[in-house]
Amino acid sequence: MRTYFLSLVTLILICAAFLRINGLHQYPPGPHYDEAANILITRSIAFDGANLFPIANSYQGRESLYYYLNAPLFHLIGDDYFTLKLSSVYLNLLTIAASISLGRVMFGGQRGYVIGLATGVMMTFSFHQILMSRQAFRAVTLPAMQALGLLLLFYGVRTGRTVGFVFGGVFSAGALYTYMASRLFPVWLGLGGLSLLWFDRANWRKRLKQGCIFFGMMTFTALPMIVYALQHPDIFFQRLTEVSEGEVTVSLTESIRRHIEMFFIHGDFGNLRYNDPGRPYFTLVEGGLLVLGWFFALWQVRQRRSPVERLAYVFVLLSPFMVIPSVISVAGFPPSHMRSLGMVPLIFILVAIGFEWLVSRLNWRYITILMTMALLIGSGFVWRDYSNWVKRADLFYQADGDLAAAARWLKEHPADIVYISSFHRAHPTVLALYGDDVIWLGLDSLFVPPADRDALVIFSHDYPPPQDWMRFLQPITDAPAGDVFGAYRFVDYSVDAPDEAVRNPYLAFIDFTSEPIPAGETGEIMMTWQITQSPPFYGLRPILNLKNADDVVIASADLYLLGTDQWQIGDLMIQRVRLPIPIGTLPGDYRLEVTWADRHTQTVIPYLDGGVTAEIGQITILPSVRQFDARSLPAEIFQPRRLTDTIELIGWNPPQNTARPGEAIHPVLFVSTERGVTLSIEVLLGSDVILSRELQAQDNLLTIDLPVGIPRDFPVGTYPLQLTINGVDVSLGQVIVEGVARLFEPPPIQTPLNANFDDLIELVGYTLTWQDQTLMIDLLWQALAPIDQNYTVFVHLVNADGIIVAQQDAMPQSYTYPTSLWLEGEYVLDSYRLTAILDDTYQIRIGLY
Repeated sequence: MRTYFLSLVTLILICAAFLRINGLHQYPPGPHYDEAANILITRSIAFDGANLFPIANSYQGRESLYYYLNAPLFHLIGDDYFTLKLSSVYLNLLTIAASISLGRVMFGGQRGYVIGLATGVMMTFSFHQILMSRQAFRAVTLPAMQALGLLLLFYGVRTGRTVGFVFGGVFSAGALYTYMASRLFPVWLGLGGLSLLWFDRANWRKRLKQGCIFFGMMTFTALPMIVYALQHPDIFFQRLTEVSEGEVTVSLTESIRRHIEMFFIHGDFGNLRYNDPGRPYFTLVEGGLLVLGWFFALWQVRQRRSPVERLAYVFVLLSPFMVIPSVISVAGFPPSHMRSLGMVPLIFILVAIGFEWLVSRLNWRYITILMTMALLIGSGFVWRDYSNWVKRADLFYQADGDLAAAARWLKEHPADIVYISSFHRAHPTVLALYGDDVIWLGLDSLFVPPADRDALVIFSHDYPPPQDWMRFLQPITDAPAGDVFGAYRFVDYSVDAPDEAVRNPYLAFIDFTSEPIPAGETGEIMMTWQITQSPPFYGLRPILNLKNADDVVIASADLYLLGTDQWQIGDLMIQRVRLPIPIGTLPGDYRLEVTWADRHTQTVIPYLDGGVTAEIGQITILPSVRQFDARSLPAEIFQPRRLTDTIELIGWNPPQNTARPGEAIHPVLFVSTERGVTLSIEVLLGSDVILSRELQAQDNLLTIDLPVGIPRDFPVGTYPLQLTINGVDVSLGQVIVEGVARLFEPPPIQTPLNANFDDLIELVGYTLTWQDQTLMIDLLWQALAPIDQNYTVFVHLVNADGIIVAQQDAMPQSYTYPTSLWLEGEYVLDSYRLTAILDDTYQIRIGLY
């Protein structure tokens, strides 16, 4: 029997090695994003001395055992993709060998031989084990650690030797350093320990001592991870939180059903990289053996067999429940066999138990022949399936094969400046194969450098350049055939911003274009800016606001830009911005304003003529081109009410319930009507009509923003807010008009100034004081006439070179007292704080916009 066993084990490992090594240098394609990230992390440990134990914080937090195992191999073999894949192969072969031994030691006798060999056979031709073993995923270490930990644990339980419990605890704790699916492994071990105490309660002192050794070593080995989890719970639980508390894709009940089906009915459809779509973890035959094995194990646990064997059956009974980390990942498109890896290797042992029960009456020789035939036939079929899957064109692109090909091509076709457009900026695939000397474009920006620069741009396969960008681009003829990726040089396209162009310290506006946008649709805006200085910010971005004549923001958009500190002086930057127009937006012309701000420091960039917002043009909104349901209108109060035969009030957004004289409140009405109908609207505060408006409907659904200004001399009190539409009254609630403390005698100031701003506002003077490195500027304003606009004050500290070294832009009194509230003749004190290290002569520039 031993000879047959060793011969078949050898054949199993040979077949497993062939299925995992054959064509490894070519398939699968990649490295994919996650694999390339693993290359970069391992390099940082191997060559830069980075201390990333127990978790590498980058890329959402990754357990680091895989990287430390591979760091020596990067020195011995090479720091590339193939080394990690080769490591994965050997880790998986180790898992298969350990799982065969585990089945043998868990059950003993001929049953142990059969279960161990059957486990190895099924793991050898498991599609998902082959898939995982040929890729550079750190998850491959989890089954290896679990198999070794359980093997040594059962060795100790059977023989009583302390070395089994010591190293079993070490390897079991090692599972926690592999992948997030390991989080529940200690719980299952604890349940097994309690079971053994019960089954062998006659020897409870001995078992308790053994348990203390095993769990003591496990706790000691896991201590760095435990401490890290307590100190950095945000990183430790980040990925688990994302897939369990993110945007829910299925209910928990649906996730449970899908995971039950995953075993042998329908598998993972969510991601082609992780599965041949829909392929279950086991075949129908294996699935039948799985069910049979589970019920047989349940029956065996209830028998008065040896405590060790009953413990073995408890573990395999629990193995299907080790997919819980994947089950609760309701935001991660379950089921996922990758997040279900905690069930390996015990789930294969459970299938093997069903097989052993079926063949238990056969002669050992026939059992060997049967398993040999299953091994060879299964290996042939699975290699056919794997080869068909791994050669799919769509898998090539999902595995970032296009960017990998582009990175290798760039190595042979260098340029002084390389731009890359891809979904992910700073894509690890490019960083691992080419380097970081790249300017990343994302999907919405194109940089056109001056003609004297040696530059090229790469576009990933899934995101080719839009047609209106092609006038800037010239395809490179010696790029790879087909459309694996796009490689272009730039045409000579020179343009300079005129002197009167809108400018900030880093950018000058060239132009923008936009087609008219129907209400309820998303339009595309193209802006062109010229880079005049490289900004000192990593995440500078444009914020676009579409405003109506009443200065109300109708729609907003921004771009997610990174690496903006790499911008090159003289480049033209063309940006595509998608601007969603709300349903019901009234047709007409709206002005488009742009503000530039740094995403990380929240610094707002002022324009050179003052202010942080600039109008760059107008966009025309057209009537909607399709019929929308009135329930899609974003009404906070949804109370449909028929007002006339042709007008229905769908609902409204109530204004704030308190206001000061001079302030505006903004009730928003949502109306359904017919095109061409005239709406006459009046707004009453108490008995006073404070707004009248008439408009002709050009659309069926209307969003009407009413800027209701409270007169500056309106008495303090509580008033009903009433609305009439074509003579029909609608109550919108109550508004409390609050009093305002006003100053009509000027307080003392340090420096008189009397600077006049358009006969509306006068800067009477200012007071300067210092506190540490903070310059405190107290301004005194006076309203010379009624002011209808809300102006923003800018205070800039400028050095001798004209560079702004500190600034503050805000409405008066930190946005709490806008200029539209001021009464003629009123004085207003307004304070600003500028923090800077001053070592020269500076100017203070103050203005309004």
